[in-house]
Amino acid sequence: MQIRLIAPAELDSAQIALWRRFQAANPALDSPFCAPEFILVAASQSDGARVAVIHEGGETCAFFPFQYGGLGRPGLVDRAFRALGVACPIGRKVSECHGIIAPAGFEIDPGALLDACHINAWDFHRLPLCDATFQAYQTSVVHWHAIDIADGHPAFVERMRAKGSDLLSQTARKARGLARDFGPLRFVDDERDPRFIDTVLAWRERQYPDARVIDGMERCDTRDLLAALHANRSSMFAGRLSLLYAGDELVAGHFGLLSPTVATYGYMGIADHAGRHSPGMILLLRLIESACALGCGRVDLGAGDQRYKHQLSTGGIMLASGSVAKHSLVKRYRDAKRHRAQLDHAT
Repeated sequence: MQIRLIAPAELDSAQIALWRRFQAANPALDSPFCAPEFILVAASQSDGARVAVIHEGGETCAFFPFQYGGLGRPGLVDRAFRALGVACPIGRKVSECHGIIAPAGFEIDPGALLDACHINAWDFHRLPLCDATFQAYQTSVVHWHAIDIADGHPAFVERMRAKGSDLLSQTARKARGLARDFGPLRFVDDERDPRFIDTVLAWRERQYPDARVIDGMERCDTRDLLAALHANRSSMFAGRLSLLYAGDELVAGHFGLLSPTVATYGYMGIADHAGRHSPGMILLLRLIESACALGCGRVDLGAGDQRYKHQLSTGGIMLASGSVAKHSLVKRYRDAKRHRAQLDHAT
């Protein structure tokens, strides 16, 4: 195999079309985070992003997008990782699905890939388990919750009732209480003013004080990336900002990604004074209904053990974290980390 490194912005229309065909041929990559638009936008917000274009027999057979630097927060740690030749997915921890973009079953020698990319290690945290190249380097897995909405919204509602869940009825009751206390509810499906992104992130941080640690980015960096994604408007990919009003009060906001087949549940923020009415859940159910109307086949809820995710989920996939390393210093550190993870799992 031959490997050529390019900047993401150098991908031409034929390569982007091939990228999409590889996605369509591999169900594990059916996520907006694997879309070429996400890679292009995220790469524009940070230096050091590259795409390894992998050829065999004169034909392009895979793409490997990566970014120099580690998954840790920017600053001294990131500079140290770069000096050691560590790389991570483009978009860092904002990316919720990543890996080699290729048809299912593709495999390449990981050491040869790292050598061609001039890196000593690649850290990942949301890699599909079926990725044959990096399977041996996976240290932990998480269940990625998803809702199958291919049959439409009435079928989703019927499945919830058949499961015996009272989430829909409880949320409807909360919605009536919210309207009674603040005024009629109004759902803005696609708000184009990016200033509301700041509101969503600020509310999110107040609700989850460790949100910046979870996101792996400072709010300004997260905001700039989300705003750039929000500005992207195409039939194949869009950043979508949705708002819920009660009367004249904004009570919840959400930012996620949208492709023709998948809508992602991403950044939710709720107003403190309306929290007892669960405006976030009210908004989430409206987002599911909207995704059905747009013709999406799935809503990705993400990882986590929250009760509502288990109630809403109809399935999902397993995604892995880990690191592949060849440099002696980096490898010793990663091997020790992998060994600790294995011991923790065994106990």
